[in-house]
Amino acid sequence: MVTRAQFDQLVEALAGPRAEGQPVSPQAKRQFAQQYARLLLLYVNAEKQGLEKNPETQQLIQFTRMQALAQEYSRQMTKNAAPTTDEQQKYYNENQKRYVQYTFDRIIVPQVPGKEQKEADIKPFAEQLRQRAAKGEDFKTLEKEAYEKAGLQNPPETRVVLQADNIPPTQQSVLQLKTGEVSQILVEPSGIYIYKLISQQPVPFDKVAPEIKATLQRDKLQRDSE
Repeated sequence: MVTRAQFDQLVEALAGPRAEGQPVSPQAKRQFAQQYARLLLLYVNAEKQGLEKNPETQQLIQFTRMQALAQEYSRQMTKNAAPTTDEQQKYYNENQKRYVQYTFDRIIVPQVPGKEQKEADIKPFAEQLRQRAAKGEDFKTLEKEAYEKAGLQNPPETRVVLQADNIPPTQQSVLQLKTGEVSQILVEPSGIYIYKLISQQPVPFDKVAPEIKATLQRDKLQRDSE
């Protein structure tokens, strides 16, 4: 038999990953208690029959022991790799450009696969749209015109909210725009992009702390396993 304290420790060990400080639910404890009672009955009967002496059973016990130790070692490594709040804050401060939220108006001049569209023909049209955008014309109207010219309907929303990691490497120059400034045309295989920076503001630390924690924890685990 096990004491209540031992039972609670066993439940905690077998409950699996949970949010830090989150207790095992009473329902989960009841379910485990039912399973444990049945398991204990089978275990006692197996011992009475001497099944632990079978070579196959001994191999299974050895494998189960190895598995349990490996799982516990992995759990301890994950726990030890968890960064402190100070480490997370330091990472946030050193990577602030990654945690800025940019609001853009964006025009996509689509390149339609299979259509007789040449970049030499599309670029002058896209440049005209860019110049009109820089003069203050409505981005939705301009993008609708671009889609109609390509024979397409339902253009995407022009207002987008992005972080640096969401912007392709070939378009990272838009991060240097000043508020209200319109980018040069950016040529991609899928089309031509035109951006206008509406605003930018830092993402609060508490909003990105879980992401930062996961990043630092993953990096430390990778270093420790090399």
